[in-house]
Amino acid sequence: MIQILVQFLLKNGQLSLPNIGTLKWAKQESFWQNNKFIAPEENISFELNAVYPEKHFFIYLAEELSTSIDQATLQFEAFLNDFNNQKQTTLQLGNLGILQKNEDVVSWDSTYHTNLYFKDLDIQATTRNNELVNNVVRTDKWWIWAIVFFLVSMGLITYQYYCC
Repeated sequence: MIQILVQFLLKNGQLSLPNIGTLKWAKQESFWQNNKFIAPEENISFELNAVYPEKHFFIYLAEELSTSIDQATLQFEAFLNDFNNQKQTTLQLGNLGILQKNEDVVSWDSTYHTNLYFKDLDIQATTRNNELVNNVVRTDKWWIWAIVFFLVSMGLITYQYYCC
């Protein structure tokens, strides 16, 4: 069940857990600031609210479990009742984070840190050395090879036409 919940969160950007709250996956694109290319950021936040998942969640869950929508709903609610009925418990959601419950307080400890994967890039302007640019000798003589191939091919065509 946990694997399916993680997949749904990553595909849809949010996961609503009844009587617990909502996990949201937020993305911030990279941007340019003060000669620095700021790395993109992604994080998973948790909002305490009384929500109920939408119908497309249960359709997705039913397809993944290969059951009917009603059966998938019952399995999901039974899975979450185990978490809700205990005073102290944790729910590990893959390597994304841990939902912790202590009495009636639910908290989210995210283990998904993109700053380990993406770093800011500091870009400095460079100056060109004009001596190096002006002293470059071009030795590109492709046109000579084109003439040689043309003459050889014309010679072979003439030989084939008159000799054989």
